[in-house]
Amino acid sequence: MSRTLALILAVMIPSVSFAIQPPAKDGRNRKTGKAEPPKDPALQQYGIYQATAPRAGSADKIETRLPLSIAPETRIAFIGNMLLEREQYFGHFEALLHSRYPEHKLVVRNLAWPADTADLQPRPDNFADIEQHLTHEKVDVIFAAFGFNESFDGPDGLPKFKTSLK
Repeated sequence: MSRTLALILAVMIPSVSFAIQPPAKDGRNRKTGKAEPPKDPALQQYGIYQATAPRAGSADKIETRLPLSIAPETRIAFIGNMLLEREQYFGHFEALLHSRYPEHKLVVRNLAWPADTADLQPRPDNFADIEQHLTHEKVDVIFAAFGFNESFDGPDGLPKFKTSLK
């Protein structure tokens, strides 16, 4: 409780005593006196870090044609903003993919983050970017959902949005 608030309350309610508590201390990142846990080298293969994760080489352009043809064992990734990020909690779209191609043994990864735009995807330090994650997962097909955040720029923002998608 702040000193000002305690003083105001003490004036308003003189019969009540308020002890001013020091701010609570954060328990994170504090030394415990215990040794650091050993790092298991076998787990290192699962880390995808910006400084060390590989990037894809160049590839030929592929024109998307509808209806989309999905081959067996296709690796699919969802990228974009919250529209696809929430898919990880509900799974409707992924369920539809698996029910449409029940024998295909599809692999689906959700790499979407809330508030991502086509050209701005802030992440924590040393967190691999979207291209590195797509490379790591060996993705064949990408479903992208961008545009909601950009829509607040109105019709004047459309040229910039189209450029960002490229």
